[in-house]
Amino acid sequence: MSKKKPIYDVKGFNEERRRIAEEINKGLADMESGAGAGSSRYGFDGVDSIAGSFKQSMESAKTLAKAGVMHTPVMEPTLNFQQAPNSYQVGKPNGNAAIVFGADRPATLASGWGARGANRCNAIDIVVGRMSSARGGDGPKAGTAINPSFVNDAARIYLSQQTDIDQNFGLAAGELGYPFGLLQGKSAIGIKADGVRVIGRLGIKLVTGRSFEFKAGPKGELDSQGGKISSPAPPIELIAGNNDQPTSFPGTEWLPAMTVRNLQGVAKGENVRDAFRDLSKVVEQLIGIVYNQSLIQTAMNSAIGINWTMPHYGVAAGLTGVAALAMIQNSLWHVRINKILWDINYTYSIGYKYVISSNVLTT
Repeated sequence: MSKKKPIYDVKGFNEERRRIAEEINKGLADMESGAGAGSSRYGFDGVDSIAGSFKQSMESAKTLAKAGVMHTPVMEPTLNFQQAPNSYQVGKPNGNAAIVFGADRPATLASGWGARGANRCNAIDIVVGRMSSARGGDGPKAGTAINPSFVNDAARIYLSQQTDIDQNFGLAAGELGYPFGLLQGKSAIGIKADGVRVIGRLGIKLVTGRSFEFKAGPKGELDSQGGKISSPAPPIELIAGNNDQPTSFPGTEWLPAMTVRNLQGVAKGENVRDAFRDLSKVVEQLIGIVYNQSLIQTAMNSAIGINWTMPHYGVAAGLTGVAALAMIQNSLWHVRINKILWDINYTYSIGYKYVISSNVLTT
């Protein structure tokens, strides 16, 4: 669980700003507790008390004007962002919320395609909270020289004409593995924050591959570098925990050792339903075979039981007939009923656990 931070955080300030910030915090605390009102602190014992209360309230108001209350200007540590010569930054004077127009640059001036002198790697970096998680969450000290950090910055939307997006954000290679699963030197958009939400009031589509609606020359739609999109359906990979490696389990006395893939294909609902229904038919056939066999065996036992030379046959035939009726045929009917209920519950839309989602569709 993350630690709770105060509304007005004074970490990273120099001594002068820290003193002012502590006064602001005290003023905010007084306002919250009602101690700033003259009647609560001084009462109405005389004109001097009222005048003193009014004077202190005025001083508190001047101090709190720097606290950011009601979106007034607020003090924050001034950051010394190392701006690239070929970039242009728009944002707050302290640099803690900015839009940077420039070249591909995920970290220092020596990083990215921009550092290599590429002329087709334009980038827009929208960032807030530079180095927010540094120093255990205290952030950088005032005046610290900082660079973009895809690890420590609080939230970012990064767009680039040419970048190594997976490497920059430290993402797993996925199904294709290294290096084929890492997009390199291609246009990309990266979004990172503590929480990311994508909301579509009328739906959300995650689509990969070329557009076949628009004619884009004899080869169809190309990638941003003019290259051919060879795969008809590039994968959509949902990797929880940024872990695509298999998990190995040691063997036990009852279970053999096994390795389970962590990244697996998503089952298609209709195919799963059809597989269950086909399996249901096979189980139904087996139930019928076993039931018919029990009937045949019961008839055979009845015939064998009529033997006056061996009277004990009759006793055995009667017992096996009763046992077949009670233990085999009755149990088979219960199995058949359970099988039918299972079939309805999982493979028909009226079931409580219908395997096909009516809201989430995948190819």
